[in-house]
Amino acid sequence: MSNTRLIEAATRGETLTVQFLLDQGEDVDARDEEGQTALMVASFKGEAAVVRELLRHGANPLIKNREDYSALLFAVVNNHMESVEAILEACPQALDEKEREGWTSLMWSAVMGHAAIAETLLNHGADPNGKSQDGTTALILASSKGHADVVSLLLDHGADPCLENNKGQTAFSVAEVCGCDIVRLLKKAMK
Repeated sequence: MSNTRLIEAATRGETLTVQFLLDQGEDVDARDEEGQTALMVASFKGEAAVVRELLRHGANPLIKNREDYSALLFAVVNNHMESVEAILEACPQALDEKEREGWTSLMWSAVMGHAAIAETLLNHGADPNGKSQDGTTALILASSKGHADVVSLLLDHGADPCLENNKGQTAFSVAEVCGCDIVRLLKKAMK
């Protein structure tokens, strides 16, 4: 397929090697056999200096791999704040990208319980009421996992606790099932 030297250097966090290879004409968006780019692997590993260098050389954060994940999703899922911030600064439209099930970066941060990442995404304009293909919202996901800090943050940013997914579930109904403290937060928001 493509030359993977750049991807290997990004995986190892070798910023100077990445810079050298790019200066020698390596394709900044070259992919490996899984459709991964150097930006994706650096985001996955939390190599923020490499992420910034790749973006400085024009890496495209909107490219997705074969599983339909972007560099931003990798950074969000793995809780790498510096990489998230660098990607959003370079490409604000990456915020609205969805993977194959329609999950946004905010939804992934909610289900993983990454409150600081969720707050960054919301501060960059992420829709707290966005829905996936099955109607799931970030609030429903955070509620189902018992992430009270994320639930509180989403409610503070206007998430609607009454929205239903395609199964008729709300954040409140999934919180009741898991028996967590979130029920109290949601009841307060519904008043």
